[in-house]
Amino acid sequence: MTTDLGNAFLAQQSELMDAVQRMRKKAQDAGNLKSTEQQKVETKVVESKQVIAVQQANLEVVYVPTYNPTVVYGPPVTRTLPGCWFIPFDRDNLILAVAFGHGISRYLQDTSGLGIDAEPASGANTHLVATPALGVEASYQHYWFKRLRSSAIYS
Repeated sequence: MTTDLGNAFLAQQSELMDAVQRMRKKAQDAGNLKSTEQQKVETKVVESKQVIAVQQANLEVVYVPTYNPTVVYGPPVTRTLPGCWFIPFDRDNLILAVAFGHGISRYLQDTSGLGIDAEPASGANTHLVATPALGVEASYQHYWFKRLRSSAIYS
C-alpha cells in the first residue's frame, strides 16, 4: 500500500501539492493555521503562485501535529456517491440520499410494498417496460460513546 501511495504521488505531484495548498488555505482562512512555538507559517509567491509554507520553528526539534480535521478545516459536505451527501458534524453524521431511475424499485423503500420494477408496455407489444422510481432518504447517526451509536432513518 505504501508503494501504491508513493507511485500515486510520483504520477500526480502537482495535483497533490495543489490539493495540499487548497487545504492549507482553507485552514488558514478558518484561523486554524498560523505560526506557533512549534511551527512557522508563511505565505510566499513561488512561480507566480501563492504558496503557504509550513516549517518547524525550531530546527533541533520535530513536532508531529495531531488535530481533528473537522475542527481545522470545518465540516465538509462531501458527495460520496452521485445523489448522496455525507455531512459530519462533531461526532455525529447526517446522510442525505436521492435515487432516481428505471427498474430500481427493489433497491428502494416502496410504500406500496410491491417493489414493481417493470410493467407491460401499452399497445399490442408483449414486452415489459421498466418503471421509473424516485427514492429519498435522510438518516442521522448519533455518537453516544466509543462503542455505541444510534441511528434514525427516514426513507
